Amino acid sequence: MSTRLNTLARSLAAATSTAALALLATIPASAGSSATAQVADRERATAGSRELREIQSPGFLLVDGRYTTIQIPGSRTHTYAHGINDRGLIAGGFDNPSFDGPNGRGHAMVLRRDGSLLRFDVGGAVATLANKINDRGQVVGGFNLTDISVGVPGTKGFLRGPRGLRVIDVPGSIETQALGVNNLGVVVGEYVDANGVFHGFRWQRGRFTTIDGPGALGGAVFDVNDRGQMVGAYFTKNGGARGFILRNGSYRTLNAPYGPIDLPSDINNRGQIVGFSLSDPGGTQSDGFLLRRGVGGPFTRIDFPGTPKTVVRGIDDRGRIVGIYGNPDAAPAARGAQTTPLALPLGFTALG
Repeated sequence: MSTRLNTLARSLAAATSTAALALLATIPASAGSSATAQVADRERATAGSRELREIQSPGFLLVDGRYTTIQIPGSRTHTYAHGINDRGLIAGGFDNPSFDGPNGRGHAMVLRRDGSLLRFDVGGAVATLANKINDRGQVVGGFNLTDISVGVPGTKGFLRGPRGLRVIDVPGSIETQALGVNNLGVVVGEYVDANGVFHGFRWQRGRFTTIDGPGALGGAVFDVNDRGQMVGAYFTKNGGARGFILRNGSYRTLNAPYGPIDLPSDINNRGQIVGFSLSDPGGTQSDGFLLRRGVGGPFTRIDFPGTPKTVVRGIDDRGRIVGIYGNPDAAPAARGAQTTPLALPLGFTALG
């Protein structure tokens, strides 16, 4: 990757069962891993509460054309809704300055439909974030031991399930993040090599395979379904990014009509794809999209009402969609509060 592109890449920078949550709350750390899972008390998410004005970027759930806001009480900047499985469990994360301080760490979460949630952190981490959850209850994400952000140097990936927590870290990388997992336990994501170049990867049973997309400038893989179809994005020569679907060893580029940067974030087992487009590397405007009929289109725009910034992150096999939006009614952040823009794959940012 050229110096210009490398600099740009870095500067762009949930009906659930009680048994499923109980499983997540009691799994041990895997043997030999230096990271452990710490589980906190349960809290409750709210929709449309008086605290909504205080949060900069709430999560949302879209079902049959109806949007529901997801907010964790006490969160002041972001509530992340990143992935949803067929049981309705939502994986993501949140910050909570009420008990962490104004620049406190981020926490991973699994949220169920009644609003109760499980909060967990990787032991010793300053920040932990869940990205996706499969139907077996396995969760993938990232954590950072030194920085309050996930998706920056020092980030390592994780897979959390019945056998414990396993760190996923590409050898020689300065950053690894697990972004997707299917029901077979195949994990996909991104890593940054020692030269600062982004790469996608596929991980299965401890073995990594690099996947860069159809271009040679670097890329990432965001999700994989049970048929092995993968979605991701690669950098273009003009500094943008284009999405792709990889199936049976063949790439097909996605060109959403909403902006020069396309990031397809999830693909379900029906082949439906969701994602979002950015107007520019800094995410001045972001628009979500759905490919209901798969890669052949057409594109359906998904924008949370009343905001120019919508980031769509997940879809289940029933077509339920989750994501994040920029709250246009948010009150100004408290002095000293953390307001870092939302870190996205490939080093892009949004919802700042």
